[in-house]
Amino acid sequence: MKLLKTLILTIVILLTITVLVLLTPSLWKELIEYRINDQLTERGDWEISFDKVNGHLLGNVSIKSLKLTNLNKSSIFISNVDFRLNILESLLGYPSFKYLELKEVTTALFQSKKSSDLRSDPFDLKEILEQKFT
Repeated sequence: MKLLKTLILTIVILLTITVLVLLTPSLWKELIEYRINDQLTERGDWEISFDKVNGHLLGNVSIKSLKLTNLNKSSIFISNVDFRLNILESLLGYPSFKYLELKEVTTALFQSKKSSDLRSDPFDLKEILEQKFT
């Protein structure tokens, strides 16, 4: 009986450690960046990149040097993004935040007069981002 309790406790501890390690966003940086860019490409000519992701998906997450750019050479730079996911709502539907803070936001937006594709117009970015992600 004691051996069974020790085995169960060991399995629970190993599973807990595995889950905690797998929910570290720095392990998923490339996948997160790819998925966001995939969604942005469907809705416009915007692309996102960021340098570093710290934190834990069960707690606070911090993204350093986030940059949004488009084909018109417009850009939005955010030096630091801090957020906390609402896990239950995010699992059941679209990503939801309990907390979101943007620090040092810099924009350089250019509207192309020759643009035939309005999706590349930086002034439509708000509309693009407000569309529900599928």
